[in-house]
Amino acid sequence: MISNIFNSKGIHVGTVTSAAILTRYLVRMGSKGWMVWDRQARAPARLGRDGRPVIGLTEEQAREIRDELTKITLQMESSG
Repeated sequence: MISNIFNSKGIHVGTVTSAAILTRYLVRMGSKGWMVWDRQARAPARLGRDGRPVIGLTEEQAREIRDELTKITLQMESSG
């Protein structure tokens, strides 16, 4: 399946095949450093028992955490 993507102004910005996957976690620049953004929650991702937000990181730290969160999420989805 092929899907066309349009921005909020109706301008075509890309085409996606069914094989494309939108990742849940993104690395974004915050007001004080980098953060891991959770698309599903529409907020910074949270870690640990206290649920602290993943903000104020270096870009490398944010990418490593994003990769781990993505791996964990995919494992949970595949196990059922």
